[in-house]
Amino acid sequence: MSVSISSQRSGNPIQLTDLIEAKPIGRFHLKVIALCFLIIFLDGFDTTLIGFIAPALVLDWHIDRHALGPVVSAALLGIALGSFAAGPIADRYGRKVVLVGGVLLFAVMTLATPFAADLYWMSVLRLLTGLGLGATIPNACTLASEYAPHKHRAAIVTTVLCGFTIGSAAGGFASSWVLRYWGWQGVLFTCGGAALLLVPLLMAQMPESLHFLIKKGNSATRIRSILGRFAPEVATQQIKSDSYQFALSSNPVAAIISTTYRLSTIALWCAFFMASFAVYILIGWLPMLVTDAGFNVADAAMTAGVFQTGGAIGVILQGRAMDRWNAHCVLAGAYIGSALLIFLLGGAGSHLILLMAYAGLAGFCIAGANSGIFALAAMSYPTAMRATGISWMSGVGRFGAILSGFVGAQLLGSGWNLLQVTGMLTVPIVIPAVSILVKWKVSHKSRIQGTRTGLHQDA
Repeated sequence: MSVSISSQRSGNPIQLTDLIEAKPIGRFHLKVIALCFLIIFLDGFDTTLIGFIAPALVLDWHIDRHALGPVVSAALLGIALGSFAAGPIADRYGRKVVLVGGVLLFAVMTLATPFAADLYWMSVLRLLTGLGLGATIPNACTLASEYAPHKHRAAIVTTVLCGFTIGSAAGGFASSWVLRYWGWQGVLFTCGGAALLLVPLLMAQMPESLHFLIKKGNSATRIRSILGRFAPEVATQQIKSDSYQFALSSNPVAAIISTTYRLSTIALWCAFFMASFAVYILIGWLPMLVTDAGFNVADAAMTAGVFQTGGAIGVILQGRAMDRWNAHCVLAGAYIGSALLIFLLGGAGSHLILLMAYAGLAGFCIAGANSGIFALAAMSYPTAMRATGISWMSGVGRFGAILSGFVGAQLLGSGWNLLQVTGMLTVPIVIPAVSILVKWKVSHKSRIQGTRTGLHQDA
């Protein structure tokens, strides 16, 4: 769809969705993308930094490495709880306030962590850090998607999500340097300080979602101030959001599990839970499985690195593919491809090149799909419940990641080898493909019914 600005001079309100579709990607879009990317970049650094500082912390505190388990688990639990809480808050009070509050919370808690007296208090602080981290990724994706034209939406969301992988990698390099001079405390101060510096930038430059402001009936002055930056040619005209209304929009949690959205919501939850479970087993245990298969530690690290590199490439390219073709089919195909490649990975035997090739391709498919599903969720819900829909899917997926730690440890403790583990993982990776195809059929049927009744979703 496109909107003719000149045709709106008669005084008829301009449809916001049409305006967003008509605007080419410009400086305003790039600013939103960059700010959301920076948020997720620091999220990736903070989420993974315990792994970077663990060896130094173990030596400094004279503790066993297994004693850090509660610290890691506390952060993951906090992220899950933060995801569940942040979505409804964002749908009620706005995406920007939750993003700024989330970054501020994880910045302050990360800065406080070096002062923890023992592992108990470090676990408490990491739990609180996780609450802030859990608020950021879903709402950054939500805000970015609400300014993205439909033909670029998946690519924009997945580009923003690349920040997590790049932040994790950059955090590793930065930590290796900081540890030499300022110890493990310096890593926490670096990450927390960078996040704290981002807060005033977000407050000054991050725009609120226009869809959210219009639907909530915010002041014309605030809406026009953002329009002046986004579309100055229509800043003085009346803008309306789409006519689609949802009876339960005042209760977004009830809305996403209502009759209209229930099957789609359950499909997204099931897909992301199982996919997160599978990918975190690979991230957490692949190096150990590769060494158990007879390769040396350097080969294992290289294989894990190739897996992550393939994932970073997959995140960007799959987003573009979702914009060009049917998003559901692209994701389902990626998960099916992941299952096949992970199975082949286990059967690579002593061929290191083959092992790394399968690892890179598997990472390309599954990591790209796990980012693409955030874009799919953004497309699946209207404004009134979009942040809740994405955040709750993210929260459910975090519990899959938590479960993977316990299951992976149990499998390796029972003597499972690389072939057995990768063979087992084909099942939880095929399930997301089936779930997404079911969602596609349900969504297609709902769209047909909505067209007949005159209802439609907004951007």
